[in-house]
Amino acid sequence: MNRWEFRTATVVVTDTEVISTFKADGRVNRFWLPDKEGMGWYREVVRWAGYGEDWRRYAIEHNLTHHWLADQLGHPWSEALHDGDAERPLEFAPSGQRREEHLVNRLQRCLRTGQGDEYGAMEAQFEDLPLTMALLRSALQDPSVSARLRGTTCPVHPDHAIGLLGEAPGPRTRGDLPLYPYPPNSAAGRLLTMLGWERRRYLLTFARANVLDEYPGPSFPGTSVRARAAAEAKLALLAPRPVLLMGKGVAASLCLRADTPVLEWREIEIPAPLPPVTWRGPGPVSSEAVRPPRARVAIVPHPSGRNLWYNDPANRQRARDFVNELAGE
Repeated sequence: MNRWEFRTATVVVTDTEVISTFKADGRVNRFWLPDKEGMGWYREVVRWAGYGEDWRRYAIEHNLTHHWLADQLGHPWSEALHDGDAERPLEFAPSGQRREEHLVNRLQRCLRTGQGDEYGAMEAQFEDLPLTMALLRSALQDPSVSARLRGTTCPVHPDHAIGLLGEAPGPRTRGDLPLYPYPPNSAAGRLLTMLGWERRRYLLTFARANVLDEYPGPSFPGTSVRARAAAEAKLALLAPRPVLLMGKGVAASLCLRADTPVLEWREIEIPAPLPPVTWRGPGPVSSEAVRPPRARVAIVPHPSGRNLWYNDPANRQRARDFVNELAGE
């Protein structure tokens, strides 16, 4: 029996099955390894992917690659294995293909044969394909050495152009995936739907953080000392990008008044400890050296299903236009 620990799942491989336990909700997926007599069409897929007659290795690595891909993309789990959805098309997939299944099979074939994706979806997802192959190869041998790729895979990256600061994870979302646009009825999922973007664009555009990293209960304590200290730290993390504050609760944690207009830019100071200064005189100390850092922020009405502001189509269009203009459309 062999065991892999991914960020999203624990995988145990036995002589007869691959057992995946998802860390987000404890759900278990069991994949029974086929025998030679029951392979059928499966045999052609194994050969196509470059595994020859090694059907067992293909099946095991297929499951592991699903989990590895979910880790790299910052997803809460492998949707194909968690949901077992064989029909729903996902974005960035060739017509008639499921995106995740398509990428997993092309990643396996590229690793075994060096062949690229005939549809270009794999190359569109991963900027550095040789690095991707090296990381995948290492993960299949030992997931503890698997590194995460840039761009879509971390909440805050230098390439992200816009900051997004939310309140806190909900009871069904994860603290280590702040403002991840899944499930669709989450605040981030509703924001994604309102913008009309693909998920990959959202992940590549926004540096994402929540004021609080744990679910605080049904009411967000925006004016508490704890929330205000956390909000200042998270704002400093997201600046110098322009930062969208998701709702009046986040704005309150940054000491903005309740009547502050939404969808308007303003600069606010980021309270922070001053670094130690050694005066080497003569001459005055420059005021620029001790000026508090500032952040450019705008409040976006919280995209909750309970926020009636979005019931007005004109308001939805106004919010969409505001974010799209910021994103360069």
